Amino acid sequence: MADTDQQLKMVKSMLRATLISSKDGIPADTLLRDYEELTMEPLPFKSLGFSSLEEFIQSIPDVVEVIRNADVFVYKAVTCTKTQHVIELVRRQKSRGKTKNNEARKPGRQNPTQRRAVFDRMGPRPKVPDHAHIGLSMSANAS
Repeated sequence: MADTDQQLKMVKSMLRATLISSKDGIPADTLLRDYEELTMEPLPFKSLGFSSLEEFIQSIPDVVEVIRNADVFVYKAVTCTKTQHVIELVRRQKSRGKTKNNEARKPGRQNPTQRRAVFDRMGPRPKVPDHAHIGLSMSANAS
């Protein structure tokens, strides 16, 4: 019995930590994934005697607030005196604005002058020995 109480206390603590990190709440499938990423093990609601995540969540209203968003249940951390400061910090965070796909990863375009400037900073090009030159005809360059 004491082991189950200790396990429940630990799970509630880790669940609260998982929920606090999200400003707008976490849907059920994301909650399970985030909890497992944080603790390196799945949420053990079955070993605590519950048949479903929803049943477990409903049994701990001191930790989790359930909000219905459209057709999805979203879970948020319930504020307590120990976590109030952290929750306020998370709430004040700026939301990430939507960006176009891959916009942040696209390299900037450089015009030939900019490319030349980069090579100029690298210093003079090394001299290629005469025997290393490959003969190319002008017609091969044109196509």
